[in-house]
Amino acid sequence: MSTADLGARVEMPARATASMALVPLAGARQLVPGATRAPTNAMLWVFVVGYGGLATICAADLLAPWMGWAVALLYAPGVLCTMVTGAILGLYTVWKPTERKFRQAMVPAVVFVATVATSDLRTEFGTEAFASSRVTLLAPVADAVLRSGRIEVLGVGGSWAEINEYWGDPQTEVYSLQPSRSARMEPSSGRSASSFLDDVLRTEGVSRAEYDRITAVMTRAGVDRVLARPGHVSFRFGQNGSTYLVYARPGQPLASTTSYLERTTMRRTPLGDGWYLLRR
Repeated sequence: MSTADLGARVEMPARATASMALVPLAGARQLVPGATRAPTNAMLWVFVVGYGGLATICAADLLAPWMGWAVALLYAPGVLCTMVTGAILGLYTVWKPTERKFRQAMVPAVVFVATVATSDLRTEFGTEAFASSRVTLLAPVADAVLRSGRIEVLGVGGSWAEINEYWGDPQTEVYSLQPSRSARMEPSSGRSASSFLDDVLRTEGVSRAEYDRITAVMTRAGVDRVLARPGHVSFRFGQNGSTYLVYARPGQPLASTTSYLERTTMRRTPLGDGWYLLRR
């Protein structure tokens, strides 16, 4: 073969071939302009933090009746993570905006709107679940109060107690609310507040053992006040003064909520077996 023939062959363009060896690797392909590209690792962490914040808020809505004021320990980080993520994602989207960025921001925006829109539903579900979990605990108390007929009002708190017509600090003294709010009963000199409370219970026909048993159950159930009416007993949850659990004897219709509980119109949700959840 001559030198001229060899040079001609070297300069000839490569022919098309079906060999797989010349197919470009996937990593070497160029993206079509406008095509969606996976977010960077930094943005992936932003999405994780954002979705985690929304999940924490959802959990707080459900657990609020159980946790009381401590639910702020869930709401605070959840809201903070959501706000920070929203700010970062907003800046990322508007800085040199592209179709790809708007597509990436669309799903978190929809999830955020859905989370806010369903907040009331989660709160309602959590409240009903909490009230239903207290029915078994409070059922013996409701039966005992209705059977005795001696307890009309019974309340317990950190520094107060209420027994029918009497109210005050059980550690110091009990005030008489009848016949006037200015009337006052005090323990005699040298007598303890506990023994004076026994006198009040004896006057109302309630034994100390019964009082201690009922108030202990109230404390475990998160109830701070019991109100008895003919055929009905209501329990007020101390952590949320606008939520009541009411029991009505079989065949006894529930009284009008506008006159039964603090003269306030309340929403009523039947829980079964004569139990109702009332809330403003």
